[in-house]
Amino acid sequence: MPEEPCDEDPLGDHDVGVIFLSEGNDHLQMTTFRWPLLRVRLEGGRYLSDIVQWLSDNSNSDTEVGGMDGFPKNPYRHMKRKIRLRQSESKLNKKTSRCDVQIVSSQRCCKYRCCQTFRWEDTMTLRRMFYSSPFESRREIAYAVQGQLHSVPGRTKKYITMAGRDVCENAWYIIHGVSRSAYHNYKAAARGGFCNGSHGNTGMSRPRPRTVQAEANLMTIITDNADRMPNEFRCIGGSRVNNLLVLPCTLNWDQVRLLSNSVMFLSPTPCD
Repeated sequence: MPEEPCDEDPLGDHDVGVIFLSEGNDHLQMTTFRWPLLRVRLEGGRYLSDIVQWLSDNSNSDTEVGGMDGFPKNPYRHMKRKIRLRQSESKLNKKTSRCDVQIVSSQRCCKYRCCQTFRWEDTMTLRRMFYSSPFESRREIAYAVQGQLHSVPGRTKKYITMAGRDVCENAWYIIHGVSRSAYHNYKAAARGGFCNGSHGNTGMSRPRPRTVQAEANLMTIITDNADRMPNEFRCIGGSRVNNLLVLPCTLNWDQVRLLSNSVMFLSPTPCD
């Protein structure tokens, strides 16, 4: 055992610090020593210096024979490891695969077997529309299910119409490939009054009615209160289209709220 104690210099790559605790009459005494790393014995009783030398001499070996005798087998101790590149499949391709679509027919949703009687082609179309949309749009679709549920004469459960057929709630999340827990989370959030914070449908060919109403309210407030700048235009191509509209700097939040309430009071409420 080396007799020189550890100093304040770092140990580096060739030494390791060893701490010894000795129990005295009424106290514990701690002693530190500097120990060469190559004199350290690993599991199995082999010196680290011998193992490093064997690894350098057998760097091209694929097995653990010879120099590693006496050590338990460990898959992470191989000299060469095969790196497996795992290619992840996109959710759209996975959910719209033929095998995944055909599994829908084997699922049991209710006693009327809505999943078994639903066509594979319709399931494929609905899933492509659902998973080709961003996450915010998919969440908005799941929230909107609760507002589309309706009663069917002679049946006690609520149903939703998809592809011209009335299916139950269980069939909706099975056909769309949504897990049961995720669907019930969406259901609880929708019933609790939670609304999707991101619409992302401004400028689309078929925006939702509430988006059309919001844009109309804002344009009404801007048109009635904004000043038209005579020397600033919005240009499309080489032609001038509209003057720049600037709201007065004295307009505060209370006035905007009153104007918004007055416009909403005069305008009809859109139906979702």
